[in-house]
Amino acid sequence: MQALPKDPSTDERDLIFIPEARSPLPGWAVLAIAAAAAIGLAVGAVTTYSTLRSHLDARDAAIVAALDRAVAAEADAQRAAVQIGVLESRVADLRTVLDRSRARTVVVGASRVQLRRELVRARRALERARARIAARVGTQTEDGRHVAKVVAVGSTQDRPVIVIDLGRWFTGQRARQAAIADGALDPGDVLPHGRYLRNARPGWRTVALDPAATVAVRGWHRRPGVTTISVDDLQGLMGSSRSWAERIRHDPFWVTVEAGRVTALREQRYP
Repeated sequence: MQALPKDPSTDERDLIFIPEARSPLPGWAVLAIAAAAAIGLAVGAVTTYSTLRSHLDARDAAIVAALDRAVAAEADAQRAAVQIGVLESRVADLRTVLDRSRARTVVVGASRVQLRRELVRARRALERARARIAARVGTQTEDGRHVAKVVAVGSTQDRPVIVIDLGRWFTGQRARQAAIADGALDPGDVLPHGRYLRNARPGWRTVALDPAATVAVRGWHRRPGVTTISVDDLQGLMGSSRSWAERIRHDPFWVTVEAGRVTALREQRYP
């Protein structure tokens, strides 16, 4: 007997099974999930804030320590300068006495030997004092225009000072070559924006700050364009946790030094 053809409408392979729809979550469950998510976000925000606050506290402590060292170095330099003046006068006096003793036959040889010894000791003490003041004050910053990161600002001190970290600025092809030489860029990569700040040997320098110095920054309180602020404003910016202030602190500045004092600063957008 010939088998009857199978009805295509009853082929199980063509059947589509639709899962049973689940009932919606009750309102209390939705609220519980939302509350848990809110708590998670709050905990994450608190943790982020605590981490940021600890970094800011550490940075503020480093700035205060740097300013304290700068003040101590300045005081020590002043004391050393006085000592140098006294020693220079002592050396000149001893040299005069020794020259006179050579012209007089009545002065015995022992006296001349003693004078020479005193003169040698005074000269050595003078050299030590000069070396000490050079070590405490550090390398002087020449007059001119320098690119540097601003480390700390002490505009409210009796003698205002600023602590800067000098660098070297490159643009164009020289910027790319310098970045590759420093290992900051692979030879096959492209340098974004074509600018590069070299700061291979960080060394803070404490420079006198003109209280009337002008400071030009971008994005002050998120304002468009360039804003001119005071050195007191710059000191406050260095201690601010606002995002716009952190962006300004990240950038280097063009620092103008005249007669040993910083008279102007202008922010350089970087990179």
